[in-house]
Formats: sequence, structure tokens, C-alpha cells
Amino acid sequence: MSSPRDITNRLGSLRLTVVLLLLLAAVSILGTFLPQRRTAAEYDELLGPTASRAVQVVSLSDAYHSPWYRFLLLALAVNMVSCMSTRVPAMLSSLRGEAARRREPVWEGEMEKETESRLVEVFRSRGFRESSRDGARLLSRGGWGYALTLAGHLSILVIMAFSALGSAMGFIGTQRVYVGDAVDTYFNWKTMSDTRLPYLLAAEDLVRIPHPIALRIGVREAASGRKVRLITTHVGDDFSVPGLPGRIEITGFETGEKRLEGFWVDDEGRRTAITPEEEIGTSGLVLVPVAFALYPERQVQARTSLVRDGRVLITEEIAVNHPMRFQGIDIFLTDYGTDPYGIPYVGYQIVRDPGRAGVWAGCVLFLLCITGALFVRHRCVVLVRQGDSVRIHLSTRGMRPAAVEEILEAVGYVSEGDRDGD
Repeated sequence: MSSPRDITNRLGSLRLTVVLLLLLAAVSILGTFLPQRRTAAEYDELLGPTASRAVQVVSLSDAYHSPWYRFLLLALAVNMVSCMSTRVPAMLSSLRGEAARRREPVWEGEMEKETESRLVEVFRSRGFRESSRDGARLLSRGGWGYALTLAGHLSILVIMAFSALGSAMGFIGTQRVYVGDAVDTYFNWKTMSDTRLPYLLAAEDLVRIPHPIALRIGVREAASGRKVRLITTHVGDDFSVPGLPGRIEITGFETGEKRLEGFWVDDEGRRTAITPEEEIGTSGLVLVPVAFALYPERQVQARTSLVRDGRVLITEEIAVNHPMRFQGIDIFLTDYGTDPYGIPYVGYQIVRDPGRAGVWAGCVLFLLCITGALFVRHRCVVLVRQGDSVRIHLSTRGMRPAAVEEILEAVGYVSEGDRDGD
């Protein structure tokens, strides 16, 4: 019959960790490439009847919310807790010097007590802390490394716990609202049904902010028509023209008539309007638009309000990647356009994720702790005296050759001091 320790060791085995991670990775790949949350008819059309039934049976149509996917996450959490519980005794053994004393000494020989005291002072000057245990002198440094390692593992559990909270209590929904209209429901993709909002969602206005018109302008001599230069610019920009002091400001461009609008600003700040096909001041030069290009909107903003009982709770300009946040719910702009009758609409995504703050906190904690654990390495030096002899034992988390060299260098330093004194 297996003991509780044997069960804990099996649950915390690295092999189980690898298997669980591979299974989760495989499901994530399937969930990425297989369209999620489609109807049975859509899967029949996409995959065929047989594959469609298999997808429905194993819940791959909503893989990330399926019971067996959550079971895999729970199993990984149990594996990590078991792994940490099996590592804690080894960490405590290293901190108490027991692990070092089980190893062969890295140095052994005769040493006077005064020399031993100077050796201890050398280690203390290098950041080691002194204590005593079982009649031996204990010198340790970097014990926080183990604490950071445990905290890093715990932060993963924090991320998983708050992710589960967000999955269980959060939702993602969508809704299309005509500009000037308001709705009080949204389609909840978690329940696959229309769900009522605690307020009216109103699309007040939709503003398209275009990119400035790109222009290619030719500079010609008014008398001969000879081309002097070709300039590429945008409406709203300014540029200089060879032989013409000051700057040219382009304030507008009429695409139908291909007519420039702007000013020539001389060195003294005087502004002269540019007349199409006419000389700029007395420079003998004219500006001729050669080509232009129109680009899609630079940004789209939807002025959105939340209304309850006739009272406006909040009004904001929502843009892509700039959602409205209100009482734990995020409202994103994800779509816009006009219907077949030319009526403009706004597409919203409505998200509630109560675990988001915890997930971000866990991610920050993980990065800080794991980074710290990489640089803070524990070293434990144990000095055991027997008569006139001293044995020096060492345990370290990584970089053992460098730690042994440090000990030998310190012993040589204090021993050299004894010889100099003699």
C-alpha cells in the first residue's frame, strides 16, 4: 500500500508535469486552429458529419471551457503543489546546513581558532550570515533565492486560480447597435443566448477620422513650364521650395477639381494664399498637383453612452484598443459600417473578467520572482571543528565550482596571513 509520501512524490513528478503540459499545448493548438463555438450545422459544413460529431462529443467546439480541459488545469495545479511540497524539505535541509554536512568536505586540515575566526570574518564581509547548529558554525548567503523560487511557483497557481475565476464568473458578448439607437441586451457567447444588460447601451455617434491626403506636387517655372522639382507631402504638412524663401503650407486639397489650398509663408512671416496655376509672389514658380492618394480611416470613434432610468451613467468616445470601462465591464469597439439601406451601425464586444487583475498581478510576481531566483543563489558553508582540525562542508544552488574556489581562496588568504605573522 502506497504511503502518503509516495502519492505526493508521484503527483509531483516531472514526468507528469511534462505530460500535462503537452496535453494542454495540444488542446491549445486545436482550439487555435479549430473554429470555436459554432453551430452543429456549421461544423457539418466545415468538417463533415463524422468529424463534426466527434468535435461535439469531446467538446472541442468550446475547448477552453470544457470540463476535461479544466480537469487538466486542476491536475497541473495539484502537480505543482505536490512538486513544491516535495522540494520544501530539501530547501530547509540546505538552509539548516544538513545538506552541506552530508557532502564530503571541500577542505580539511589543521586550523587554529583565531584563524577560523578570521575566516568567518572574511565570509561575513562577503555577505554571509553566521549562526550555529549542532556544534558547527553555519555561514549562509542567498537564502532568499529559495523563497523567490517558491513564490514564483505560487504565482503560477495565482495566475491559474484567477484565470479559472474569470472563466467561471466572466463572460464575452457581442451586440450591434445602430447609430442613434440603444439596446438593453447582448448575445452571451458563454450561454449562447441573449442576455439582458443592467443599462441601455446607446451608440450616440460614429466619427471616422481619415488619414491626410497624400500628394505629389510638381514645382515648375511659370514662364517656360520647366519642371524644377517633384515633392511628396500630405495635406497639413509644410515644405520648402528651392529658390523660394520661407515655407509652403498645404491646408487642403479638392480631389474633384484637383485644386490645392494653402499659403506661402515668407521669412518675415507674411502669408500669401496659393492660387492654382498662378505664380507664387514674384518667384516665377507655380505649384501643380501631379497625383494624390486617399487611404482608409486612420481611426474610428464611437461616442457611446450607458443609460439607466433615463439618466446617463457615462459617455465616452470608444476607439479600437480604447474601451469603455464601467463597473467591472469593458465595452470594446470591434466593428462598424452601414447596412444594405445605408444606416450606420457600431459593433460592440462586451467583456467581464473578474480575474484579470489577479492574472496580471500573478504575471508580474512570476517575472520578478523567477528573475530574482536566477540571480540570488544560496550558499551554505559549515565549519565543523574536531580538536585542532576543521572540516569545511558546502552546499550551493548552482555554480558549485565557483563556490568551492571562493572557499579555497578564503582559506589560503587567512593561512597566508598566519605565515606572514610568524
